[in-house]
Amino acid sequence: MKVAWFLTDLAGGGAERLPLILAPYFRETSLHLVLLKNHVQHALPVPPPRLTALLPAEARLGRSAWRLLRAAIEASRDADLLVGGMEWDSTLAAVAAGLWLRRPVVAIVHTDLHRLYATLSIPAWRWRIFAWALRRCRAVLAVSRDGGEAAVRFGVPRNRCHVIPNPAPIVNVVTREHASPEASTPKRLLTIGRLVPMKAIDVLVATAALLGDLDFQWDVLGDGPERANVEAQAQRLGLGRRLTFHGFVLDPSPFFESADLFVLSSRFEGMPLAMTEAMRYGLPLVATRCSHGVEDLVGEGEKAAGLLVPVEDPAALAAAICGALESPQEFPRWAENARARVAELGPPSIAARYEELFKGLIDATDLGSA
Repeated sequence: MKVAWFLTDLAGGGAERLPLILAPYFRETSLHLVLLKNHVQHALPVPPPRLTALLPAEARLGRSAWRLLRAAIEASRDADLLVGGMEWDSTLAAVAAGLWLRRPVVAIVHTDLHRLYATLSIPAWRWRIFAWALRRCRAVLAVSRDGGEAAVRFGVPRNRCHVIPNPAPIVNVVTREHASPEASTPKRLLTIGRLVPMKAIDVLVATAALLGDLDFQWDVLGDGPERANVEAQAQRLGLGRRLTFHGFVLDPSPFFESADLFVLSSRFEGMPLAMTEAMRYGLPLVATRCSHGVEDLVGEGEKAAGLLVPVEDPAALAAAICGALESPQEFPRWAENARARVAELGPPSIAARYEELFKGLIDATDLGSA
């Protein structure tokens, strides 16, 4: 199978990493990454997939629509199936090229589109175009139940909606000798994600200001349009070096290895790749109830991998962080549960589910054209 997987670029972000994580484990798929813009930050797997960039990194997509469409068609002419790897531009390009070439298209939805609609100040006509594109896809693949239900509300037939969770990247890590933060000073907190409104980094900063006398170092990895705002907020609150914004980090493994807690402050999510990776490291979690995907990962009761709190509640998030750090006896259980929860999310099994879906759509297309 030849699959053209469209992305806006390969800048820092979990959705962009998805095909890079899966590529080495595809058995029947020849993967062609088609980037709308030539911007690559993530490391490519070895051997790397075929990669084509359609426009320069500085290109304005709206102003280059016709040029982009012609290039997208040409790049995917030999593909059996096209994938819109993210919401918006990459899905629109994949659908347009797929309609022209009469190839099946799969759109991947990484979050709850209705919450995204409520958060972003994007004109309604653009949402109508995107909903039209989703309805033209042979399948819409969501990484969590929230995304699948949102796609149905956007008019996608339920029988075309599929849920395949994100993989938990395989990491080279030795199980920690100390699975609790008792001897750790300062306490190290870790958050990874793009600095965009849905990630609620402003809530994270407000939370850090409520941690009082706790001796902590909070590392935030990722970049985005909200960075200047949240850095200014942290400065106003006098957080100094206790809260550090590192920007995009190509290899976050040292941060995972030294952290005591992984913290997710998001307003809404799908299933964050950074969280599944943290769980591979056995990191306990403190997260907001921002999606079914996140709630399923963290869990509750004896099988929990950490603590869940309401969204948009800095006081609750701060209390959970302090409560977790004051409960070192729970850390071995949380760490064991974290690893157990992602054990079934290995890239080989998730890649196989993708290939099964791809093959079924391609076979159905071939039968329909026979």
